[in-house]
Amino acid sequence: MARTSKFLDYQVSQTDIKRVKQKLERASGQRLQKRMKLATKAAGELVKPGIKAEAPSRGGKKAKRQPGARILNQSVKVRQSRGKGLFSGESIAYVTPMAPHRHLIIRGHRIVTPGGRDTGRRTKPNPFVDRAAKGFEKQAADLVHRYWKDILR
Repeated sequence: MARTSKFLDYQVSQTDIKRVKQKLERASGQRLQKRMKLATKAAGELVKPGIKAEAPSRGGKKAKRQPGARILNQSVKVRQSRGKGLFSGESIAYVTPMAPHRHLIIRGHRIVTPGGRDTGRRTKPNPFVDRAAKGFEKQAADLVHRYWKDILR
């Protein structure tokens, strides 16, 4: 079966499919899962410095009003999925700040008075994690592909 598209040209035969199935069966189970966890964690570590660099830093005149900004870029961690629930069979690595106020900065929030009254104003969202990760999709996919290649030899 030959397939041609604007970006990719490839051909797959029945013998290729049979060979890949045999290799997957040989590598299946704990060995494959462990290797894929290593691959996704390595891909996450690849993105981590970019997210740390893109995180808002504490500085300037507003430094006293943003006490947690410095903590935000120091709290960026790569975390592996626990393998429960919806993503039980998948290996997923999350790269995100772990600071408790991260969602307020990334998504923005409403501004309230100390008494809790809504002022009607909102902070500007700063989706720095999305911006930082945008350029790394290809590199991360290549890294995971190398891990796959090693296990399927």
